[in-house]
Amino acid sequence: MPELIHLGKENFQPGDPVFPNLEVLCVHKCGRLENLASTLISFQNLTILNIRSCRGLQYLIPYSVAKNLQQLKRLVVDNCQRMVEIVASNGDDPENEITFSSLQHLELSDLPSLQGFCTGNCIFKVPPLKTFIVKDCHLIELTISPDGLLQSDPRLEIAKETDDEENDRDQTVKRLYVEENTISSHAKNREISSALR
Repeated sequence: MPELIHLGKENFQPGDPVFPNLEVLCVHKCGRLENLASTLISFQNLTILNIRSCRGLQYLIPYSVAKNLQQLKRLVVDNCQRMVEIVASNGDDPENEITFSSLQHLELSDLPSLQGFCTGNCIFKVPPLKTFIVKDCHLIELTISPDGLLQSDPRLEIAKETDDEENDRDQTVKRLYVEENTISSHAKNREISSALR
């Protein structure tokens, strides 16, 4: 389904449940898919959400959908090059806490644009996970605190500090090299002067 752009239902009326009994959703290689779910879609019975190679997605789901994923046990997002966040606040009330109480497996990999689980002020809690994998997400470091809070820490500042430190170290090495050569040169000049007397 490389041409798929939206998931939805024909003749949809607001308030009608869409996909209310869906338990497993796997979407692979849908490069033109712009969003997985609108704020009107409910995945209340979803237990597995597996998204791979959907390069057009900038976020996985809106906040209003995420807060209804109480049955979700497995979340895998892989190789989505443009994904900036997993949950988008989209103007929803981002002050609330969401607990993924059934989640056992969380895997985020090859998401080079990912800036956080949610760039809004949402708070996410997870139970002790059986599997927690984060790899090739170069802009953030995702951790889980002892009390189950999912935390996104940007790596850009760390990388910048590292680059600055490397530049400082290079400058220090160059300065020491110049100073050493200058001292060495002065010592040789003194030796030559002493020998000529």
